[in-house]
Amino acid sequence: LRSTVNAFCQGLLEASENYRIRFGVVPVAPHAYNNKGRVHGRQARRETTRMWNATLREYLPRGDVYFLDYEESLGKDGILHPELDADSTHMNAGFVPFLEQAIEESRLL
Repeated sequence: LRSTVNAFCQGLLEASENYRIRFGVVPVAPHAYNNKGRVHGRQARRETTRMWNATLREYLPRGDVYFLDYEESLGKDGILHPELDADSTHMNAGFVPFLEQAIEESRLL
């Protein structure tokens, strides 16, 4: 996981330097609560998501690449807050205020 996050961040940093643009990296969102379908492995996916976001937090910011850290606002125990769930797969627009605050706090703009 660390190697993958490092390569991901390094690629963004190189693109940022080459094209003189800034990147805001959003966290992987927790999954919506669902007791149907692909239940097997859900806890492992929660842990992987948590580790991915934690590793991004360690690596960023670097140069003009920023982590927009609003993960904790999205859910609890790796499960998306029901009020942010659009269709059991996607978030609805309720996350936008968290994104806006993270952009302001990151000094991305």
